[in-house]
Amino acid sequence: MRKRILLILAALLFGFLLVGCDDKEKPSYDMSGVTFESLTIEYDGTPKSLVISGTLPEGVTVTYLNNDKTETGTYDVTAVFTGSEEYKDIPSLTAVLTIVKTEEPLTEASLPDLTNKSQEEITSELNDLGFNNIKFEEVFTVKIFKGRYVKYNNHEVGDIVNLLEQIVVSIATRKLPDITNIRVVDIKAFFLAAGITENNIVAIPSTGGDPEFVLGYHGNEVGDEYTTGQIRYLYNGSDVKLPDLTGYTVPQIDAYLLSAGLTADYHKIVDNSKEMDTFNMYIGTEAGAIVPKGTNLSIILYDNDDIFDENQLFISKSVEASPGNNGLELYNPLTTSIDLSDYYLSIFEDGAITETYRIDLSGTLTAQTTYFIASETSNENIKSKAHFVSPSLVFDGNDTIQLRKKSNNTFIDVIYNVGNTTHTFADEIFVRRQHITKGNRSFNIDEWAGYVPTFLEIINNHPYEILGAPTFELLDEIFPNYGMTKVKYKYAADGDTVYFDSLDARDPGPYDGGSRLRFLMVDTPETEKPGQEGQPYAQVASNFTKNALSSASEIYIQSDRSAGIKDNYGRNLGVVWYNAGTPSSPDWRLLNYELVKNGLGEPAGIKDQGGNYMLSNVWGNRYMYQWVQDAILYAKTNKLGLYSGVYQP
Repeated sequence: MRKRILLILAALLFGFLLVGCDDKEKPSYDMSGVTFESLTIEYDGTPKSLVISGTLPEGVTVTYLNNDKTETGTYDVTAVFTGSEEYKDIPSLTAVLTIVKTEEPLTEASLPDLTNKSQEEITSELNDLGFNNIKFEEVFTVKIFKGRYVKYNNHEVGDIVNLLEQIVVSIATRKLPDITNIRVVDIKAFFLAAGITENNIVAIPSTGGDPEFVLGYHGNEVGDEYTTGQIRYLYNGSDVKLPDLTGYTVPQIDAYLLSAGLTADYHKIVDNSKEMDTFNMYIGTEAGAIVPKGTNLSIILYDNDDIFDENQLFISKSVEASPGNNGLELYNPLTTSIDLSDYYLSIFEDGAITETYRIDLSGTLTAQTTYFIASETSNENIKSKAHFVSPSLVFDGNDTIQLRKKSNNTFIDVIYNVGNTTHTFADEIFVRRQHITKGNRSFNIDEWAGYVPTFLEIINNHPYEILGAPTFELLDEIFPNYGMTKVKYKYAADGDTVYFDSLDARDPGPYDGGSRLRFLMVDTPETEKPGQEGQPYAQVASNFTKNALSSASEIYIQSDRSAGIKDNYGRNLGVVWYNAGTPSSPDWRLLNYELVKNGLGEPAGIKDQGGNYMLSNVWGNRYMYQWVQDAILYAKTNKLGLYSGVYQP
C-alpha cells in the first residue's frame, strides 16, 4: 500500500514539472505601448466609458468590466485582454472612471437686513453676496442716523433677487426734499412718517398754483439741512381742484364737498342701468378744473324710475337680540314670486360711507312670504328660524344695511342712512309696521316698532298686527316693590302730577303731599303760576287727567325699575292705569300713554345707551319707551294737541 502511494505522488510531480517547463517556453505579448488611464468626466446624462490607449499586438483583444456608466460617481473599470494560447496570459489593467456634476454659478441671493449699516457697509455686504449693481437714494427722515440704511426701495428684506438686478437702497438724510410732487392731503402724513412731530408741521396758505399739490417751503429751500423746529409748507388755500367723482354716492360726494369747502345743487338724469344717486357729471365745469373755495357747484346724479312700485321686496324685521345674535327678515308683498339672486345686502359698519361687505342672496321667495337670514354666530333658537345662515351677517345695532338690486347696485331699502353711528336698533327686534308695502331709501324710524329681544315668535310672521295700546295686567306686588297699588284719586296738580290715597292695606303710601305721584312717560305743559303764564295745552292736559281719574271706576298706580321709586324731590314715580268701564265690564287704559297719544305732553323716557330701559315695564312684549314712541307718532301723524298747529291754553 505504501509503495502504491509513493508511485502516485511521483507521477503527479512529474506532470507538474512538465507543465511548468512548457509555460516557460511560451512567448509574451509586447504590451508596452498600451495604457489604461483613469479619467474624470462631466455628467451630461449619457453613458461614459474608459478605453485603452495605444495599439494592441496582433491577435489580442480587449473587453471591459464595470464600464459604460451614466450617473455621477466613482467606478473601478477593468480592461481584460485575450490573446493566443501560444502566448502567455496578459495581465488585466484597472483605471478609475469618475463622473461629476459641475457646480453652476450662483445667479440669485436673498437680500439681507441692513439695519444700522452705513453706505460703505451696505456696498460691502451686497458685493459679497454677488450684487454689483447698487444704487443709493437719499430719503428724508429724522428717525435714523444720517447715511444709514432706511429700506430697499424695490424689494423687501429676505426677497430672493437675481444678482444682475439693480438693488436700490434708501439711506437717511436730513436734507429737505422736494415736496412739490406731494398732494396737500398727504403732506402731513409724509412728514409724520419722517419723524417730525405734528406741532412742527405748519401749513401756510397761499394763492395761485395747483391746489392739489404742495407749492414748496416757506422760509426754507430744497436741500437745506434740517436740525430741529418747524417745517412750514405752502399750499393754495383759496382754490380747489375738482376731482373725478365717478362712482361716488351722495354721502361720499357730500363728504368730499364738506372737506373741500364747496357746496352743490343736485340735478337728476334717468338711467336705470346706473346706480341711483351716484355722480354723473359737473354742470358748467369738469374734473381737473380749479374753482374758488365756497363755490356752489351743479352736479348731475343718476336717477332710476323703476323702483317706485307700490309693492316691492323690503326688509321686514331686524333682529339684534344681543351681540352676535343677529338676523334680517325680508318680505315679498307681491302676488308673484321673487328671484332673490337679483338682490344682495350691503353692510356699512360703524358709520362708514363706503360698503364694508356684501351678502349675496339666492333662491325664490314666494308671494307674500318671508325669508329670514341669521348670523352663523346666533343661538340655535334664532338659527332654527332661518332660511339662510350667513357667516358674514354680524352687525351691532348701528351698522347701515341696504337691500340692493344686482342689476345696477341701486339700494331699494335701508336700515339707517349711510354714516349712522346711533344704536337705535341694538339689543331689540324691530318690525316694519303692517301698512308698509315697500322699502324706503331714506331711513324712517316711524316705519318700525320695537319689541323685546326674547320675542322670537314674531320672526317669519308678517305683516304683524301691532297693538294699539298697552294691555293691563294686574300684578301681585305692591308699588314700593315694583308692582301695583290700588289707589283713590284725590286731585291733580296739573296734567302729570296727581295726589292719591292708597286702598291697599299692604301699602300705606303715602301718595300725596311731598310723595305725590309724578307721571313717567310724559311731561305735560306747565300750568299757570303766579308771575308765570301757562304753556299751550297745559290746561287741556290738566283737565284730561282730572276727567279721566275722577270718572274712573278703579285706579292702579305702577312703579318702574328703570326709573326707581322716587325722584330727587321725594315724589313717587310711576304710571297710572284707570278703568273707564266698570269692574264687571272693564276698559283699562294707561293714562300716561293717552296723554302723549293725544298730543298733550312731550314724550319722556328714551332708549338710553346704558341699557337702563331694559329694566322698564314690558307690555305686549314691548318696553315702555317703545309705547311712548308709538304714542308720539300717533299724535304727530294725526296732528293732535301740541302738534295740531292750533293754540289752546
